[in-house]
Amino acid sequence: MFLAEYPVLLVDDDPDVLAVSKLAMRNFTVLGSPVKLYTATSKAEAIEVITSQLSVPAQAGGRMIVAIIDVVMETDTAGLELCDYIRNDLDNKWCQLYVRTGQAGVAPERAVIDKYDINGYFTKVEASEDKLYTMAKTGVRTATTFGVAQTGLKMLAAMVEYSASPDMAFNVMQQAFSAWSSQWSPFGIRIGDKQFAIHMDEAALNEMVGRL
Repeated sequence: MFLAEYPVLLVDDDPDVLAVSKLAMRNFTVLGSPVKLYTATSKAEAIEVITSQLSVPAQAGGRMIVAIIDVVMETDTAGLELCDYIRNDLDNKWCQLYVRTGQAGVAPERAVIDKYDINGYFTKVEASEDKLYTMAKTGVRTATTFGVAQTGLKMLAAMVEYSASPDMAFNVMQQAFSAWSSQWSPFGIRIGDKQFAIHMDEAALNEMVGRL
């Protein structure tokens, strides 16, 4: 899940909040790649953005890495309903969801985190540039780690299947890496008589190797 750019969705019904957030995040980079911002002003518009701009047919749940969502928009719970849509309707478990609100009493922090599988909660008063930077950076890293772990599990499953069927193992590994960007430099893995090309960003690979 090392990408050429990291999609971050900002959802807020206040145009000024979106403008300030976009300005603050305009030069953010994570793991050597820029953050690409997508914005929406309502739950309905956010769903449209997700389905039209952030969908990847080969990857269930779309390709969002981080979403920062206002709680109170067209209704008092529109933002929470959007979180539920992402987690359950799209079955996207890796996207890091952060909710922010100007009306904290409407959605108590612990209740929101527990019910909607939220990764972070903050008020609009706390929405400083440093806060947004921290969420974007930690969110991308966490989602990337999750993606790598999921890929590793699929590779292990493929190796188990390989003992009975090399073709099946090869197909599983293809699926595991199907969503990875074609812009990455290729590295090869051989399974039996088949060569499988894995695409990984060289800078990210070097960083990972340096930590071993």
